[in-house]
Amino acid sequence: MLGALSGVNEKSNEITSKVQDKKENDDNEAEKPSEKVEALGEFNQSVKENAVPAAKGLTFMAAEAVDETAGDVSDLANLTTLSTGGLSAPVTVPLAKAADGASTLAKVTKGSIHMSEGNTDAAISEFSEAGVNAALGHAGGKVVKGLKKSKAINSKSSETILSNTADVWVSVIMKILF
Repeated sequence: MLGALSGVNEKSNEITSKVQDKKENDDNEAEKPSEKVEALGEFNQSVKENAVPAAKGLTFMAAEAVDETAGDVSDLANLTTLSTGGLSAPVTVPLAKAADGASTLAKVTKGSIHMSEGNTDAAISEFSEAGVNAALGHAGGKVVKGLKKSKAINSKSSETILSNTADVWVSVIMKILF
């Protein structure tokens, strides 16, 4: 039995010695940068150098997807309003307006990214498209309001149909221009 205890005692001393050696080595390594610290420093530098271009690229891709999808949603909402004779207007008109706004915001975002990259031609194109879209939409709304004021339009459904017809024409003009 004592022999067994003596073996346990030796093993315990051996483990204690290894733990102390490991602690001393760890203390010495703390004074000099290890390979892990150097690798972490390189990784941090790489993140600093690549984070902004990556964020711009991802933002541009998202804006492109929003622009395309919002344009399609707006067109389909306007066509649905026309095809239902204005019955779907309570749903489709706000949907089309929101989609137009999202598309315009996406164009401005893309233009800003182009401008920050020094690509002024592409930036001007995006800003122009956003401006023309907003201006034509506003002009179409003014025409409908003018017709309503002059009593040429005397019902809400006629106003809705005419307004959506104007929006469809704006969409067609935008596709031709850009």
